[in-house]
Amino acid sequence: MNTKTIITTCLLLLGTMALQAQELKYFRDNFGKYGYKDQSGKIIVEPKYDMAFTFMNGVAPINIGGDESLIRVGIDSRGGKRGF
Repeated sequence: MNTKTIITTCLLLLGTMALQAQELKYFRDNFGKYGYKDQSGKIIVEPKYDMAFTFMNGVAPINIGGDESLIRVGIDSRGGKRGF
């Protein structure tokens, strides 16, 4: 393969990946649980978390079983489980 073909292929692959990437936003349902929606408002992750945060580098911190008022100010969640 020549250099132009390789560069063109790489740019096409990069463009395709960028189009497929979704920016998910957390939301809170009527029962106080958090989940994630895409830009069109479609629910991608069902609301099941007691706390959810913004995605960074492809992961988002979540909490189950913690005290929301303490989590928001950065204090330990008192027995809650945390993950990404």
